Amino acid sequence: MGVILVLNFGYIIPGLSTHGAAMAAALWLDRPPVEADRGLVTVLAYVFLVAVALPVLLGGKVYNMLQAIMTAKVFAVLGFCLLVGVLCVSPASWANVFSGFLKFGTAPIVVDGHDSTVNVFQHFWSTGDWPAIALGNIAVLGAFAGYAGGGGLANATYSNFIRDKGWGMGSIVGAIPSAIGGHNVTLSHVGSVFPTTTENMRRWKGWWRYVLVDQLCVWGPGCFMGMALPALLSMQFAQYSELKGTGLEWSQALITADGIRHAPQFAPALSQGLWIVTICVGMLVMLPSQMSIVDDVSRRWTDILWSGSRRIRSNLAGNAVSRIYYSILGIYVLWTVVAAYVFSTYGTPKLMTLVIANLNNLAIGFTSFHLLWINSTMLPPALRPRWYHRIGVFACGVFYLGMAGLVFLTKQWPMLQELLGIG
Repeated sequence: MGVILVLNFGYIIPGLSTHGAAMAAALWLDRPPVEADRGLVTVLAYVFLVAVALPVLLGGKVYNMLQAIMTAKVFAVLGFCLLVGVLCVSPASWANVFSGFLKFGTAPIVVDGHDSTVNVFQHFWSTGDWPAIALGNIAVLGAFAGYAGGGGLANATYSNFIRDKGWGMGSIVGAIPSAIGGHNVTLSHVGSVFPTTTENMRRWKGWWRYVLVDQLCVWGPGCFMGMALPALLSMQFAQYSELKGTGLEWSQALITADGIRHAPQFAPALSQGLWIVTICVGMLVMLPSQMSIVDDVSRRWTDILWSGSRRIRSNLAGNAVSRIYYSILGIYVLWTVVAAYVFSTYGTPKLMTLVIANLNNLAIGFTSFHLLWINSTMLPPALRPRWYHRIGVFACGVFYLGMAGLVFLTKQWPMLQELLGIG
């Protein structure tokens, strides 16, 4: 598990802070920031890297503050995107976006020296041969896979949040207390296992239904809408933006808002108002995501140390877990500041995005096999995952580790061969 956490320790905080800072600068300047405003964007990015961790200091449980902020984020972001999408986006764009969820197997190829895309299954059906996939942009594809799987990696801590919410045995195990206002909250080092009696299994299945309803009726549809609705707005309004082709690394975060600002169908006063609201919604996407990532990484390390270290189990009482959690949080925030400086000074935000997102593939792959091993060996037999659950988790691990290996063999291995003078 330590390998997973080390790989996950970089994650995507610096990139999110840069985009969030660009949005804040746009609000301050009442226009998209340009190259001359780089100093302002940089300062705001470092401020956000630190300030984003402050909300989890407050409340009784860390989970309570996260739940309040994320609930507000979901309703504000999806509500605004849905309203603008219904009123302003063409039916053709709706059809294009939602049909895209069913177009499995589309991959890049090279035809007559030019980049193109093809559905590999349709190509095989019509020609009898699999197309040759172009691997020149495999790092970009790997980054897409890493970002897409980021929600699944965060979902690996789902049982942790259920515990902090007090569901099932979580009501007697405890939670991670906030630094301010959480002095009466404690957390067990090893949890509590219930006997698998008939009555307990009936209650377990009842709580399990809560989890399934949350995943299938809230989290799952929310993920689809969270991808589809911003894409709808981008398809409709990005064409009007003046930021395309500027080369600014933060321009992507503002293209949709800038397109709305210049869209011909809106009156000047309305376009100005929508420009401001769109930027605020964008900040609601970026900055709470930073906070959830800070918590996610800190929570993973805290669980490992809190339950896995014999010294900590012996010397720290249940109400001292916040000392571990906030120490890790402070180290992680410091690390993100260092990472942001290194990539902004010696690299580019795009390079940072590609590197961290592809490392995410390793983290997701190792996490899949780690969870499969734990749940198949350490849980009571009655609670272990069924065969089709195991196949799904195994396939997830194979896909992400395979993607990481493909990127390594295509991009990193030739560089190592050249560096070492082999091959």
